Amino acid sequence: IDRCVLYVFRCAVYFADNSVHDPELLKWWNWKDTQ
Repeated sequence: IDRCVLYVFRCAVYFADNSVHDPELLKWWNWKDTQ
């Protein structure tokens, strides 16, 4: 799986699981793995 797709899925799960959203967490690149 492409890493970018994984980050988009993480973002989608966050959006679906929460009714109030942090605008910064709706950007897929903020879901990258920390190194």
